[in-house]
Amino acid sequence: MNKQPEIELTHEYKIYFIAESNNTMVNDEKLSEESNVSLAFDYVRDLNDPEICTLYIDIEILAPHFAKILYRCEYLVKGAFDSLLNPELLFTVIDKSFEQTEVSFNQMCLESGVQEVPTFILQETDYDKIIEGIIHEIPVREKTWEGNKELHLAEGGFFSMGKNTSLFMQGTFVVIDQLFMLNPHVDHMHNRHVFFEQTGLDLSRYNTLKIYCSTISQHDIRLSFYQLIYLFLLVDCAAQILISPLQTIFEAELMHYGLSQERTNDYLKVASEIRGQLNHELTAAGTIIDLLNKSYDWPALMR
Repeated sequence: MNKQPEIELTHEYKIYFIAESNNTMVNDEKLSEESNVSLAFDYVRDLNDPEICTLYIDIEILAPHFAKILYRCEYLVKGAFDSLLNPELLFTVIDKSFEQTEVSFNQMCLESGVQEVPTFILQETDYDKIIEGIIHEIPVREKTWEGNKELHLAEGGFFSMGKNTSLFMQGTFVVIDQLFMLNPHVDHMHNRHVFFEQTGLDLSRYNTLKIYCSTISQHDIRLSFYQLIYLFLLVDCAAQILISPLQTIFEAELMHYGLSQERTNDYLKVASEIRGQLNHELTAAGTIIDLLNKSYDWPALMR
C-alpha cells in the first residue's frame, strides 16, 4: 500500500498587488469579459532526499478597473515524487492556493479602498484543465532537468552579503518587475511572452529565482550554473532597458524603489563587472552556454 504524501503550506508571498479606482462605470458583464484568473507552478526537488519536494503555486487575478494580484503559496510535499501527478493532491493544493489568494485579494482591496470587490469562482472544468496541464508539464520539466543535470548540480556562483551584491540583485528584479508586472505603460503579457519564449524561463520560475536572490540581504547565497544563466539573462535585459529610451517610462517607479540615476549608474557598473567575471570563468573552463552567447535586443522586443 502506497504511503499518502504529506502536504504542508509553509509560506505565502504577495508577488505584487495593484489597486485601481476607476470602477464606477464597470458593469458585471464587462468585468466578466475582461477579468482573468491564471495559475503557474514551479517545484524544487531536494537533492539529498528524493521524497521531499517544494511545490509553488502562483495565482494571478486580473480584475480591470478594480485590482490585480499575483500571489504565491509554497508547499512542502513529503512522499514519492510521482505524487505530484496525483489529481487529488493537485486539486487540494490548487483549491487551497486559490482560497488563500482570494482572501488576500479581498483584504488588500478593502485596505486600499476598492469598493464592491468582485468575486471569482473556479468551475470544476477549470480545475480539470489546470490539473491536466500540470500533469502534462511535469514529465517535460523532468526531462529538461535531466538534460541539464550537470548545470543544476554544479555551483555557478557564490554571492556574499554586501552593498554591491544587494544592488546587483535588487536592481535587476526591480527593472524586470516593471516590464513583467508593475508599470502601467507597458504590455506585461507581451513582454513576458517574448522573454520566456526567447529564454525558456517562465513566470513561476522567475518568481522562485527572484525570491531566493532577494535573501542576499539576510545571508550569502549560492546559485547553480542553471540559475546563474537565467540570472544573467535577466541582468542583460535590465541593463539594456536602463540605457534605452524605455528607461524614461520607468523613471518614477525606479526612483520609488531607490534606483536614482546615480544608483542606476552604480548598478550598471556592478552588473558589468560581475558579468565580466562570469565570462572569464566560463572561458577559463572552456564552457559554452548557448543562451548566454546569443545576442538579444531587449528594448526592441519589449513594448
